[in-house]
Amino acid sequence: MQVISKFTPQMEFLVSLYVFSTKSLWKKVDHGTKWRNTTAKSFDEEFLKSLQNEEILTTISCVHSAVLQGETGESIEDLLSWISETENLPPSLPTINQLPAEPPVPIMETGPILEQWHRKYFSVLDPRIFQELNTQHLKTEEALSQLNEVEVIEKTTRGFYLENQPDEQKVFLLPQYHSRPVVLYSYGENQLFYQYAADGITGPGQSIPPESMRAQQALSDENRIKILKFLAEGQPETFKKIHEYSGLAKSTVHHHLISLRAAGLVRIHISPGRPESFSYREEGLTEMERKIKKYITS
Repeated sequence: MQVISKFTPQMEFLVSLYVFSTKSLWKKVDHGTKWRNTTAKSFDEEFLKSLQNEEILTTISCVHSAVLQGETGESIEDLLSWISETENLPPSLPTINQLPAEPPVPIMETGPILEQWHRKYFSVLDPRIFQELNTQHLKTEEALSQLNEVEVIEKTTRGFYLENQPDEQKVFLLPQYHSRPVVLYSYGENQLFYQYAADGITGPGQSIPPESMRAQQALSDENRIKILKFLAEGQPETFKKIHEYSGLAKSTVHHHLISLRAAGLVRIHISPGRPESFSYREEGLTEMERKIKKYITS
């Protein structure tokens, strides 16, 4: 298995638009419904309607796959230039996330949408965000030169534990800001992409980095503590087992596991050909204490 750390502004650019246009994420991420509705006021109805068109969204996802695989340069200007000259994905480019080999509409037709998103939203973001995302990438790159790759993946993603991966597997670790605390996961033939939450960045309206608060927030719910106790009693358990134990709705259990994983309190075991399973990540409590002390005394 080969693990690669990477960051370009294009990645964050497309993550930000993905969060903006994906309603199912708004209640799960820090940039939630309020952010989406406030940001939407800067755009006209034609732009907002275009982001409800499934063919357009699928084509933008195809663009995202090209960005993840390094086909489009690094800067937003590089990306917009590539889009203006491109109709279909290169035939040699592997597909990811079961996307179609040919986008539903010509890629160049997404240019006006992406250009407007850049001009009215992305280009006016605090440059510090991109500096800190790049710093996170460099820290991960350094860790990969010193530590076991599985350990680096688990620590960077706060709980994704990859087991029994084939030698030819490539894993890309990509920091992102707009989808925190959700880890965005993409896959292709012998390729895994984890766009993980860069929780050390203090965003607008935040005085404390989210990484210092996730565990306290996760532990404020009685059902989450019960789930942790269940996981701490034995071997890794499947979602089905956790759902049966909790007696809660599947969507509620899913939400609780996202919160616990984001807090670094749950480990997700991922192995080819087997369902995901979950275990208690004891070191998450130690990390929580260390980060709070560091913030208070700094």
